[in-house]
Amino acid sequence: MEIALYKCRSFFLAVFGMLAFSGCGLAPQTPTISVSSAAVLAGQSVQFSAAVNGRTAGSLTWYVNDIPGGSHAVGTISPLGLYSAPDLSVPTTFIISAATSPAGPRSAGTVVIVLRSGQVLATQHPLVVKYHFLALPGSSALIEFGTDMSYRRRTWMQSADANGEIDILVAGMRARTSYHMRAQITFPDGLAFQDSDHTFVSGDIPEDRLPTITTRSVSGKTPQGGVELIDLASSSRPQGILALVTDLDGTVIWYYDAGPVVPVPSLDPIKLLPNGHFLLVFTDITPGSADGQNSVIQEVDLSGQVVWQMSYTDLNQLLAQATCAQCNRTVIGAHHDFALLPNGHIVLLAAESRYFTSLDGYPNGTEVVGDLLIDLDENRKPVWVWSAFDHLDPNRHLMGLPDWTHSNTVVYSPDDQNLMLSIRNQSWVIKIDYRAGQGSGDILWKLGNQGDFTLLNGSDPVDWQYAQHDINVISSGSAGSFEA
Repeated sequence: MEIALYKCRSFFLAVFGMLAFSGCGLAPQTPTISVSSAAVLAGQSVQFSAAVNGRTAGSLTWYVNDIPGGSHAVGTISPLGLYSAPDLSVPTTFIISAATSPAGPRSAGTVVIVLRSGQVLATQHPLVVKYHFLALPGSSALIEFGTDMSYRRRTWMQSADANGEIDILVAGMRARTSYHMRAQITFPDGLAFQDSDHTFVSGDIPEDRLPTITTRSVSGKTPQGGVELIDLASSSRPQGILALVTDLDGTVIWYYDAGPVVPVPSLDPIKLLPNGHFLLVFTDITPGSADGQNSVIQEVDLSGQVVWQMSYTDLNQLLAQATCAQCNRTVIGAHHDFALLPNGHIVLLAAESRYFTSLDGYPNGTEVVGDLLIDLDENRKPVWVWSAFDHLDPNRHLMGLPDWTHSNTVVYSPDDQNLMLSIRNQSWVIKIDYRAGQGSGDILWKLGNQGDFTLLNGSDPVDWQYAQHDINVISSGSAGSFEA
């Protein structure tokens, strides 16, 4: 005789023999898988678990893409939920589900992403590698790296392209040093995944073309973190490297070798772009050369690859083709500075030369070199031009001619979308009506001796600035009353 016990509405009934009992029974339970999604490298395993009525379940019937126990093509999964991923070359998603029995109801599907480990690839730069990873469209990633597996440094987060590919240039390594690195990936649904560890040994650097750098520490003081971007405006060595980054010990961890860009190069300036590249302006500093002579503008990535380049002859061709007012002119070239605008435009500081037959102190005529501002749109086409010759008097030449204005810095004012220009040889800082390319170019104010402001404390004119270079707005606002 067999006795079976059934629980029904809180009481028990005994059934003898083969008597069937209907109308009451144990309802099949639906498992709940503990995670909504997971990721695993190809050929590796990940553990899934499920609960029934809030309690962790033991052996279950697991499915991969509706196949009980999975298969070689989609990966296999054990009765205890250990999923072994197939060896795939491209990221693929599979659906994991579970049931208490083959005939029982299944849990909601859980996504598992199977993908290959990333690749660390050498570049043309001995201190830079490319970390290549194939994820899913909409994913993003950063790379953490260091001399051991505590890593300590990381790149910025970058997004995958439409195919899910992520290529991140990793820079900031010392020469001849072994590094560990790995990717931290975030998938479109927010799932975070950590790639396996990779190693890379950095190469050598051209010591004979780099300057000697020494550092000094002050006892009891701790320097702020970060690195130092150094722009060597000129070099006694014609082929010396002018752009480099050091750590706080003065060790070079990145440099850009431009090669023979111009006869005697000077780099002024170099700035970091939002995309992680650098924008640089090289000019000829041969004695007697005017500002912008033989200029070359370059955007380069961290590996030293030139993304685009514009010589002064290229710039003049673009100006000749442009349709904006004041664009049809010939310039000497770009020099000293540029402003990066939020809309992707670049405002170049450039120079042009005009001949005057008679100026104060120059009755027999002279060439005059004055400054221009050229607004290049996101396609690097000129769309707005401002010229000092149209708004300032060449008879005011504080430091002689032909070097009339010799501006050093252009700054964008986000509050009113105007421009500020530091004109060294006029000892003026001026604000220009730019208004995001719709302005008249009129000078809104001049700061300095004979300008539009009054000194509240100090002697006029001796306490005004003289031959200033860089300008920065240090207040929270850039229009109205502010500090510069």
